[in-house]
Amino acid sequence: MTEEQFWCSNPRIIKVYEKAWKAKENRTNELIHLFVGQYGLSALYTAIDGCLNGPKAKAKYMEKPIRIFELTEEDKIREKEQAQKAFMAWASSTKSKYKGKGG
Repeated sequence: MTEEQFWCSNPRIIKVYEKAWKAKENRTNELIHLFVGQYGLSALYTAIDGCLNGPKAKAKYMEKPIRIFELTEEDKIREKEQAQKAFMAWASSTKSKYKGKGG
């Protein structure tokens, strides 16, 4: 809403814009708290597991960040190529591991 629209509008219309703005801000705050909470819980689990189990601890801190925005086409292509390379490496290691052992 522009300044001119604000001063020339009906107060009811301004209330609608205000309500929409508040809903958007609340959603943004919820997302921020969700992401911060996920990182915090991951850190807490890792710390508690490390304290209680010492060297036998199995909990790991998040390895990949939480994605907020969608991938670009370049990123999608890059991830697809990495997945294909990983699969081909796995397939070749499996093939050499079982070479000549049946079926």
